Amino acid sequence: MVVSAASETSAEQVAEILQTLSTVPNTSALDTLPRNLAKYWVWSRDSIAVAILEKKHKWVPVKKQRDAKLVWTKNRHVEAFLPSTTIVNYINHTAKIASKGTFVEYLREYKKNTGKDYEWFHPKTYLMYERDDCLEFKYYALNRFKDGDLWISKETLAAEGRGITIYSNQQQLQQLFSKEKCPFPRPKRLIQQYIHNPLLLNERKSEMRLYFFIANVDPLLVLAHEGTVRLTLSPYKLKNFDDPTIHITNTHQQKTNQALYDKYRDTMKWDWPQLEKYLIGQNKTTDTNFLANSLKPILFKVLCHVMNATRSGLGIIQNRFQLLGIDVIPSNDLKTIWVTEMQTGPSLELDHPVKMHNIPKMVDEMLAIAVEIDTKRAARKPFANLDSVKQWEWVINEAHSPPFYYQ
Repeated sequence: MVVSAASETSAEQVAEILQTLSTVPNTSALDTLPRNLAKYWVWSRDSIAVAILEKKHKWVPVKKQRDAKLVWTKNRHVEAFLPSTTIVNYINHTAKIASKGTFVEYLREYKKNTGKDYEWFHPKTYLMYERDDCLEFKYYALNRFKDGDLWISKETLAAEGRGITIYSNQQQLQQLFSKEKCPFPRPKRLIQQYIHNPLLLNERKSEMRLYFFIANVDPLLVLAHEGTVRLTLSPYKLKNFDDPTIHITNTHQQKTNQALYDKYRDTMKWDWPQLEKYLIGQNKTTDTNFLANSLKPILFKVLCHVMNATRSGLGIIQNRFQLLGIDVIPSNDLKTIWVTEMQTGPSLELDHPVKMHNIPKMVDEMLAIAVEIDTKRAARKPFANLDSVKQWEWVINEAHSPPFYYQ
């Protein structure tokens, strides 16, 4: 899914961003770059990049991408024939990863080529625009469906929780196949097993986001960063499947009940330390370092698998990087992490205190890493070890000898 807010920051938020970044010393690669090179182009003056590059690190904005050292764009708006020394926050073809259907196709092809299964982190899925998948699911739906089975239909390119239907009984599926013939027509859809036992926080369904950053494609460099936890507005129950405030964690869907959203919005987003504290308090774990010892390792292993499965589709252009996100639903027993969606344009809106606390520092360090890689590349120095890496954590580092893959 590709989603970006039209405006990331307001004038009032800039001061708060700078306050958040005040503890970050001005000694990163963003500060040591020669001043005549410290120029950037940005898609909007409301972008978080303005506060970080211009206000914090004193970079100078330019009007043309070709005159910039760093281009901060969105929606793939990149000028043709930019100098190879221009750093750009967009990698060609990452949108394929965000298509729910193409993502499954990558996972299947990777399994076919390597024998490495993916159903330990991705729900059973049928691509209804593929004839064989559609017919297989149709046979199950009409002949083998059992009480208690739950399936969710998603449009492969839809965003913000749109185009979702949950099927909880056989009659619904019979009605579906009485209207549709295999393969299903556009818009492309998939049907996958509904995660019926999600991690409940304060009795509400939750979903986690892990940010990750492709710092370079060849050699492949991938780092990960703690993200957020989203909760639904209404307590979880295995009924009322047409109520998005129970079953769909996406913020846009929660706003369908605006009164309820306005009342509880401050409780709907957590950071990861708050999650860890809650799990310990609810006796779901006795490990006081649950994040580091249990949660992050499985998330990083999943991300490593995903990147190896999808890397063949990435465009290889020097000095390109990109921030992405991976959304997952942990099971309530914390034994499984289910990937629900990939994000090639995770929102950087600072519309919640949790995001204001985390995102500016995360983006600041990411930009410093990108500039340090460029500086070392220009000087023909190895970039296996980067001084700019502080809070970001390595998942794949093929510049290292031997190459590092999180295991």
